[in-house]
Amino acid sequence: MVQHLKQRFPVGTKIVIGGSEAFYKEIEASTDALQSAGFSVLFRAVPPLTNPVEEYPQVHSEFFRALNKAEVYLVVNLEKHGIPGYIGAGVFLEIGYVVTNNVLGKSNIKVVLVNLPHSNCAQDELDLWYKLGWYEVINKGG
Repeated sequence: MVQHLKQRFPVGTKIVIGGSEAFYKEIEASTDALQSAGFSVLFRAVPPLTNPVEEYPQVHSEFFRALNKAEVYLVVNLEKHGIPGYIGAGVFLEIGYVVTNNVLGKSNIKVVLVNLPHSNCAQDELDLWYKLGWYEVINKGG
């Protein structure tokens, strides 16, 4: 993943890392690797919240503020519940937020997924957005 990003983006590129909280350890390791390679990680997905009702609004606010400053939104989408390249509703919403702002000309954030996406909630949209070039995928194998 780091090698792919180093080939595509210059050192110092501002990155936000998202993905299911189930992938927090992998996201944490990716953050360390990207920072060691000279990238600027503005925000990363957080571990499971202990009190979501209180913590969720603040975490989401911080996430979207960082995303508005990012140059790349990196989605760590691994296998979850037997689904390879898992994209849940929350991450789909975040990708949609970036895509919408890019289409409206409000931003130019590159969306990069680690794996080909599979989603129970929006597979048709994800497939179309890929064909339109609205995101790229690092690992395109099955």
